Amino acid sequence: MPAVYALAEFVVLASQFDQWGLCINEAFCSPRAAPAASPERAGLRVRMVVDGVNGFIVEPGKVEVLADRIEVLSTDLSLRGRLADNAWSPASYWTPGLFASNLMDLPASIVAGTKNALSTEGQADSRT
Repeated sequence: MPAVYALAEFVVLASQFDQWGLCINEAFCSPRAAPAASPERAGLRVRMVVDGVNGFIVEPGKVEVLADRIEVLSTDLSLRGRLADNAWSPASYWTPGLFASNLMDLPASIVAGTKNALSTEGQADSRT
């Protein structure tokens, strides 16, 4: 995959929702870091893509906006270069150790969230 990403001028993740969007990580870590256009609801958006810094965030379903961002990335070489220069920084934060640590914390946070949701639902039911 690094050879494929090295050919990319930029990467577009156009899904309506994506739990993580690993292709953005891969593009940012490629030998020739590529800027990205990503949906607002992709899990990586919070940590990886910073609008106007290393790519663009686009609200899902806003096809015209996504098309505009693709056109900008296609035609504005100076901007694309600046975004690409900034792509590596957030990717370097997510080391394998940090990823593994977060992965191990995930089940506990899901269980805690489920317990909180169940206790909230029970409270709402007792008021009716």
